[in-house]
Amino acid sequence: MPHLVGWDDLRQTIAFLARWGATTIRIFLPGYTRYTRREWVPPGGMGEELRALIAGEGERTRVPLILEPPFIKDLLPRILGVIENTPADRAGLKRGDIITAVNGKRPFSRVDAFRQVQEAEKVVIDFCREGATFQVCLEKEEGASPGFVMASDLDPDFFRQFTDRVRRLVQGRALVATSILAAPLLVSALERIKEGLPSLEIVLFPIGPLAAISAAAVSSSWRIFWLSWRTGLETGGRSAFLSLGLPLTWEQGLAGLFLPWSFRKL
Repeated sequence: MPHLVGWDDLRQTIAFLARWGATTIRIFLPGYTRYTRREWVPPGGMGEELRALIAGEGERTRVPLILEPPFIKDLLPRILGVIENTPADRAGLKRGDIITAVNGKRPFSRVDAFRQVQEAEKVVIDFCREGATFQVCLEKEEGASPGFVMASDLDPDFFRQFTDRVRRLVQGRALVATSILAAPLLVSALERIKEGLPSLEIVLFPIGPLAAISAAAVSSSWRIFWLSWRTGLETGGRSAFLSLGLPLTWEQGLAGLFLPWSFRKL
């Protein structure tokens, strides 16, 4: 909570953990509830300040620094950091590299890139660094972590299931309710497959009572899809990140909610 103890305290904590052998360092945006004392509530702009600090400290340490939530706005498979003495480190990958192909295949997202590399035993990685393109061969045990860390964004299989469901259920248009964090990723993914999809209107949360959204959808004959965030272990080896889920759907004309999606997916 740097707004209480000072930003130097956070810098010193990062340096201490790196000095004592931390593999990765996760930095959380301070949370609060209505029971939190007013002076403890973080001020506006804290996320931007944390991102700036992590960018600066990332140049001073080789330990991957992970901000949560990550505040990512695209699906580019950008490496947050590389753990020392791992296959990715030995292959020469570095913080800031953007993976453009895995064994000749362009990854859909960070989750897709990480998973393809993790599942392979020997993999050729094309990547972009400061405008130049490079290629490396990474060798490791099949299923083992490659050693680079990425923020988690969107699982391509899960997104495909979502779009397939939209195509089946919607004739015309639909309302997609999602969080401020998830919206840029969803927009980025939808831009790639506009063909064959109905008209989708994205609404950000928090925006008010869910009942009001349901009523608006019914009155306008829109079907509502709700997408939320969950934690997962897709892209960081030993760290947890945020990723998209699809827990429920409102159906027009029903008094309550029904849950067509398997909760085993969450």
